Amino acid sequence: MRTLRWFWVVVCSLVLGEMSSVQGEIPRDPPPAGDTLQAVLDRIHEHAKDEVWRQGGWQDEKIEKWLDKLVGAVAKGAELPELKLPVRQADVQPADPAVPILMPGSLLIGKDFKRILGARNSLILADGNLEIGIPRDCVIVARGVVNVSGARNCVIVSGTYVTSTHDGEPGGGTLGSLIVSRGWIDIRSAHGSILVAGEGLTTERSENAIFVNRPLPGPLDRFPRHTGSRSIKAPEIPLEPLPVHPLVAKIQLLGMLQLPVDPLARVMPSRTAPVAGAVFRFADRRYVADLNEPVVDEAGQPVEALKDWRLTYATDRMAVFGRGDAEAIARLEEK
Repeated sequence: MRTLRWFWVVVCSLVLGEMSSVQGEIPRDPPPAGDTLQAVLDRIHEHAKDEVWRQGGWQDEKIEKWLDKLVGAVAKGAELPELKLPVRQADVQPADPAVPILMPGSLLIGKDFKRILGARNSLILADGNLEIGIPRDCVIVARGVVNVSGARNCVIVSGTYVTSTHDGEPGGGTLGSLIVSRGWIDIRSAHGSILVAGEGLTTERSENAIFVNRPLPGPLDRFPRHTGSRSIKAPEIPLEPLPVHPLVAKIQLLGMLQLPVDPLARVMPSRTAPVAGAVFRFADRRYVADLNEPVVDEAGQPVEALKDWRLTYATDRMAVFGRGDAEAIARLEEK
């Protein structure tokens, strides 16, 4: 079975060749100690462990203060004084995590959220990964990966990685979201979006987008694909570098195991297609890691050096290995 599944390994050079990548960051000052996204994520971690938020009237002034400072710093650098949080804590009420489509004005706090199909004017705080489609006027903060599609006028913050099919509305580039990641942002098309990526970002095209503390991507295949977009400096953004676990230096990500896709729908596998696992090199040996399963060798025996580590999330560009609260994020090297 494992041998057959190797057929679905996504070859990184084929996929990465389609996209424009922006890695050079414009220098900025580091945020003061304690005034960081990590401090916010630590508070979300504590809230996710209890049910106090379900009782109504929940507020955390420090989280909202940090979000206000983040948005304010971007607004100042981009000269957009009208940029504000689309929803505030006082405007939301507890929601049922089991409901796939949130009612307007919902509050959701928890570990991982998968397959939220829609949300409007809502606040979502995840102490893990989050997958959501078609959010409107929402504030979303997640410690792990945010997988989002069709967002409009949201503030989306990830501790590690954001992957998105499209953001905002084409034809003028309006209602784009503020998307922030300590690590990488991978977005197919950005329309009026404001992109803040600590490590770098990949995008196929943009329209009236703003690249914060990063240069505007160059033309792809000699054709300009970033109409009306611009680069700005915002040195006061309270965003620290993504912590790097020592395990990352020992892992070379080789490719992803992607589930079969409809050959009539797309010649190349979409980066939002389901990923079943990761292929990587560790200690001069090649291994296959299945999602949420122990890492085993070819004989099906656990790898002692990776004991208790599991592949907790994967896209066709990156893999998150987790052990308790520790995370090691490996990315495919661009060729």
